[in-house]
Amino acid sequence: MILGTDYVSTNIKPVRLSTDALRRHLYIIGKSGTGKSVLLDNLITDLIENGSGCCLIDPHGDLAEAVASRVPQKRINDVIYFDPADLSYSLGYDPLACTAPDNRPLVAENVLSAFAHVWGLSAQHTPRLLHILRNALRLLLDNQETLLGLPHLLTNARYRERLLRRRPKTTESREVTWSGTSAREIPARAGVR
Repeated sequence: MILGTDYVSTNIKPVRLSTDALRRHLYIIGKSGTGKSVLLDNLITDLIENGSGCCLIDPHGDLAEAVASRVPQKRINDVIYFDPADLSYSLGYDPLACTAPDNRPLVAENVLSAFAHVWGLSAQHTPRLLHILRNALRLLLDNQETLLGLPHLLTNARYRERLLRRRPKTTESREVTWSGTSAREIPARAGVR
């Protein structure tokens, strides 16, 4: 890909950005108005026209709209345009989806950490709730269910029993959390009103 022309050296030659260089991180630094966005616009447009893939994260949206307006018709189905401010086309995200078995404990802990941060949960003040949520997340992960199953798991004994029957045999230690607990008892035992 040609970026420009080198007029400084004795023989004038094009300045190129190799395909190998494009596979790595690219930093474009400059003052306002020096052409950073124009360079990115041209670079991304060339990549798309040549059949290559790329990702543009544009916090303001101007560059993304400019690039999207120039996507050739033959590449339209290859484009994912995500605008978080456009609520009419919101995308769902399930942090439990497609989790490899070895990563399930880590995913459960990360989701639990996000819950704890949002709702102010702590091992000091809400230990039982954290314990129940951790095991609920692990049970959902072990059954390859979505996060939407969490309310059902906590309130529907039949659903919970079905998941317990389907879970891999290597997760029996978590059964202690659910044994002898009715659907009505879980929110009360966890400190939820």
